Amino acid sequence: MGNIKIEGDVDQLIQSGSVNIVNGSKSTEQLTALQWQAIKEKVDDLEQCGFASAKETYRHLMRVFGVSRCRHILADKYQDALLEIENYKQERLQEKKRNQLIKMILDLPPPQDKEAKKYAEKKHGSSLLKVLTVEQLEEIYSYINNKNRKKQKLKLGLLEIGVKLASLLIIWLFLWFFIAKRFG
Repeated sequence: MGNIKIEGDVDQLIQSGSVNIVNGSKSTEQLTALQWQAIKEKVDDLEQCGFASAKETYRHLMRVFGVSRCRHILADKYQDALLEIENYKQERLQEKKRNQLIKMILDLPPPQDKEAKKYAEKKHGSSLLKVLTVEQLEEIYSYINNKNRKKQKLKLGLLEIGVKLASLLIIWLFLWFFIAKRFG
């Protein structure tokens, strides 16, 4: 066998035969105080916005970088850590938005919520709102809203017609009463 360069843990290699492991130049420097402070500020901002608690964010970072403490993230992974925090923020934002849309759809009055689920089933293949994307949920909600607006416009149009007919009826009755008194 030839030489194989392995990046990552040796435990990940499952191969028989002789293997030469070449250790690349891996940095073992810990985060500097300024880098750690910047990460803490990002995590605090995330918590202030209400997307995730600091504890949740630190757990996420530990899971992603495979460390037992966030302070053990290597200095060369600093930019990756900042990017991961931003990605985590975007994920949480999408999740929050999805949950709000689901709540808005489920809070629709009974005939409309069934209609929304039928539309979701027909258009997106599932009436389970939790599995749909934010864009699909927005589409469903706007479909139901537009349909409601059209119904309201129709009701207002019919109301206007009714008011005009009532006005004409009153005028006709007034004229009929006036003519009946005058000539009757």
